Amino acid sequence: MRRGASWSGGERNAAFVRSAKGELDFVDAAPVLGLDHADDGRAAARIDIDFDGDDDLIVTSRTGPRARILANRWASGSATLGLRVVGTQSNPEGAGAVAFATPLAAGESRPDELFRPGVTQRRTRAIGSGFLAQSSEWLRFAFPRATEADSESDAAMRVHLRVRWPGAGGGTVEDFGIVEADRCYVLVEGSGAARVATRPAAVVHPASALAAETAESDRMRIALPSPLPIPSLLVRTPDGAPARLFGVSPKSARRADRPVVLLAWDSGDSESLERFGDLRALCAEATANGVGLLGLDVSAEQAASSFEEAEVRLAAAGWTGEVLRASSEAAIVLRELIAWRFDRTDPPAGPWSLIVDPDGRLAVVRAGPWAADELSRDLEFLAVPLGQRPVVSTLYPGRWINPPGEADLAGLRSRIANLGVDATVREIDLARVSTVSLGGAEVQIKLGQAQLERGD
Repeated sequence: MRRGASWSGGERNAAFVRSAKGELDFVDAAPVLGLDHADDGRAAARIDIDFDGDDDLIVTSRTGPRARILANRWASGSATLGLRVVGTQSNPEGAGAVAFATPLAAGESRPDELFRPGVTQRRTRAIGSGFLAQSSEWLRFAFPRATEADSESDAAMRVHLRVRWPGAGGGTVEDFGIVEADRCYVLVEGSGAARVATRPAAVVHPASALAAETAESDRMRIALPSPLPIPSLLVRTPDGAPARLFGVSPKSARRADRPVVLLAWDSGDSESLERFGDLRALCAEATANGVGLLGLDVSAEQAASSFEEAEVRLAAAGWTGEVLRASSEAAIVLRELIAWRFDRTDPPAGPWSLIVDPDGRLAVVRAGPWAADELSRDLEFLAVPLGQRPVVSTLYPGRWINPPGEADLAGLRSRIANLGVDATVREIDLARVSTVSLGGAEVQIKLGQAQLERGD
């Protein structure tokens, strides 16, 4: 984990659902339910966050995004029921209580049996449901309607409720009578009656919140808790001269002397210009703050005559900085660097932007279009002392037990090595070598020890 690798090995999340074959036969339904994220998952808590009768999920992970709210939507029009148990004689939380819900046919009275196989559903009030997570205390039920006409009729489905309260000898069973589905009820121990729950005054609606942010969905930003040295990127200038950007060594990163915004884009992508965003505002803000601007074409199809065309296209989009062309090796390194920082197999859709501090180290990674005044946020982050960056770079301040120091390039090295970019691998290996200064006497002692070990 200290080297940037995934603790889980890049496994996708799974959701196991019991199949129709038997009690102990399960299938992984995550791909069709939209739950198979590649996040380094930690916990999933159930909660009806929009109070519409079905459980939604809040999923946390070690990698980004740190938390996801997954809104649940019934496609079949099932009848739902929510119960909250309150203990008076057993325990206040009702922990250990088992609720039994039996749907009734039209005209049917309450059943005599506690559990009707294939019909009755049961839920247990549990405490503790995940790693550093706790699901809602509400117990959720869902019942298939008999026909499509039932879901459109005014007659609500009737459900008979019983609760087995925890206690010696298996506890006591309390009858709470017949209630209507599609509602939420509170069951108080000893009352013998189900009380309709009041809908909260403030309800979160994930669907509407997501819809409002659809235009922002292609814009991503990660502020690194510790700066990252950038391996050398071999490029060419408009006149064809070779140049080298950044670089790492055992001593330090290659300094840039001022903050730099490196905009990486693909000239071979016909829609790339539409995804640049407000480059005019970015360039104006960069110029006003003394920030360098480098535009780097990472296209795999770079004809000799296309350099001038690339300059014209960038200028038309509002770009006023330098224009460079990446070598094939530099394009590979840059793509892997961005994918690694976003903890993905492949990088997100471009263009990509690297915010580099004056010491030549990566501080912020962006993907997608730019908007007005966004650079100021990155410059404020660069002004934060290194020791405080872990706090301001996360949405959950105060959670760092052992703040990271200088970022390690081991994770990037393994990616680059698999792609055969040997020069970058050697550079990273040399940069990770630690050096110490010895006096003359210490050098003689070390040489003498080496000779003794050889038997000389």
